[in-house]
Amino acid sequence: MKDAVPYVGWARVTYGPYGDYLFWESFFSPNEGNFGPGLALLTAKKKMTPTSDQLYRKVYSSWHLLGDPEIPIWTGSPKKLSLSYPSKVWIGPIEKMTREEWI
Repeated sequence: MKDAVPYVGWARVTYGPYGDYLFWESFFSPNEGNFGPGLALLTAKKKMTPTSDQLYRKVYSSWHLLGDPEIPIWTGSPKKLSLSYPSKVWIGPIEKMTREEWI
C-alpha cells in the first residue's frame, strides 16, 4: 500500500488510555520516533510487552495500523502559501494554476 492515510487504532474496545499514551509518546520522541506511525506503533508495542495478564494481551493484540506505515506526518508550523488562479474556470481546456511558498 503506497501513501494510504494511516489509521492506528483498536480492533475492539480499549481498556484505558495506556496504549494511546505510549503511541503518542513514541511518535513525538526525538530519540525514538521519526513522526511515522509504523515506527511509533512498533516502539509503543515493545514498551508494552504482553504478560500473562489477559487485559494486556487483549490490548496488545487488538492494536493495529492500516495504511502506509512510513508516510511522513506533518508536525511543523504551516508555511504561508500564495496562489494565482483565474477568477472563473470553465469546462474545457485545463486552466493553469501556480503556487509560491512564502518563507
